[in-house]
Amino acid sequence: MRGVLAAVVAREDAAHGKPDPELFLTAARRLGITPERCLAVDDAPDGVAAARAAGMRVLTMAGAHLAPVSSAPAGPQAPAARPADIPGPRPVHDPIR
Repeated sequence: MRGVLAAVVAREDAAHGKPDPELFLTAARRLGITPERCLAVDDAPDGVAAARAAGMRVLTMAGAHLAPVSSAPAGPQAPAARPADIPGPRPVHDPIR
């Protein structure tokens, strides 16, 4: 993907992995923008927690659909899948601070 994306950050680029926000903060720095202007995309609870800790808005997937904010994983203790009573995919966003 190098050469296609403006910045690539891998686990080897940071001393700490998710849920530490270092990977997301490194990506923002390499892009030359503040974390608050970023939209992170992650499908794992630790990734969602790391992006939120970095101060980014987060888009997440659960069960192959966009997860609504109410069921988006917030950390290791959060549910990994969206509740069955929420029909169809819906866009997700964290409020802009």
